[in-house]
Amino acid sequence: MTIDDRRTDPISALEVMIVETDWEKEGGFCPDCVKTWKAIWTKDREKIWKNLGDWLGLDVDAES
Repeated sequence: MTIDDRRTDPISALEVMIVETDWEKEGGFCPDCVKTWKAIWTKDREKIWKNLGDWLGLDVDAES
């Protein structure tokens, strides 16, 4: 799967960008740039997960 295949799934798209893409080889980025961008994308993914319950109107603190 590519990032384009996951346009409607930002969490999976970020996963592709963080884990599955070799940015040094495929994008020509230096190792320090790759490390920086992966850290940014990881924080973005965590923010999305954290806010998902609110966005969907779910009570994530309630017990099952």
